[in-house]
Amino acid sequence: MIPEENFETIENRTQSVSLALEELLVTALKQDCLTIGIYESAKLFNADPDSVVLCVLAADDEDDVALQIHFTLLQAFCCDSGITILRVSGVQRLQQLLGSVDANRNQDDHRDLHCMLVTVSLLRGLLCNSECFSLNFVPAAADMLHHMHDRWCLTTNMNMH
Repeated sequence: MIPEENFETIENRTQSVSLALEELLVTALKQDCLTIGIYESAKLFNADPDSVVLCVLAADDEDDVALQIHFTLLQAFCCDSGITILRVSGVQRLQQLLGSVDANRNQDDHRDLHCMLVTVSLLRGLLCNSECFSLNFVPAAADMLHHMHDRWCLTTNMNMH
């Protein structure tokens, strides 16, 4: 049996990763480097797959067979392309988090948050100053990505708190 302090350590790490992911998603949205929605993500994968650095797949409690098929196809594409995958739960938390940041944009109340792609524009990286978007724009998120074996296909289940 694992000692109790190990459970606390795991819980703390999970919470740190959740907070880092939240910060990453908010910053990417503000910098227009977040593609939201399964259909929009598929279009980006078709147009510019090299710009994608992270795929976040958010499952809800419903057993939606069509959604699971989409997830399977997206995961296969990400694995073939070397894109890191995070599977999370907590679509309602994501709606709260991204809805408050995106309040001024023209949006539906029921955005499809089941798939989100964090992107980095290569052109921006060449033309911008040090304030430009990079994987280091959120130190905790950069650490999170480095721990996931940089550009390896990894699926992690996590709860958004």
